[in-house]
This record gives sequence, structure tokens and C-alpha cells, in this order.
Amino acid sequence: LTCVKEKSIFGVTTEDCPDGQNLCFKRWHMIVPGRYKKTRGCAATCPIAENRDVIECCSTDKCNL
Repeated sequence: LTCVKEKSIFGVTTEDCPDGQNLCFKRWHMIVPGRYKKTRGCAATCPIAENRDVIECCSTDKCNL
């Protein structure tokens, strides 16, 4: 499985997930109202949302773009 690690104006950085990590995730963490920090990567299980974060998980290549 290949997941997106970073997305910027310079392009997309991907990572090949190690064995046992069969999900890609994308997390939005609110810094201040209207401003979010996005985190992407591989995971074995879908992370649990904390502090009003929004998390999406998926299981196909680059699905967390």
C-alpha cells in the first residue's frame, strides 16, 4: 500500500506502508477556527479522533490525498 505523506505546492510525497499497516489516514487538526493542520500517513488501525480532530481512513493507494 502506498500512502500520501505530504502534499504541498511542490507536489506530493508518498511512503510505502510497512507490513501490518494496511490503511492510509488523513487527519485535520484545528489550530484556530478556520485553520487546520493536515497529517497523512500509514496506520494499522484508524486513529481515534481527539480534540475535535477529523480523521478519514481508506485502503487503496494514495487514497488519502
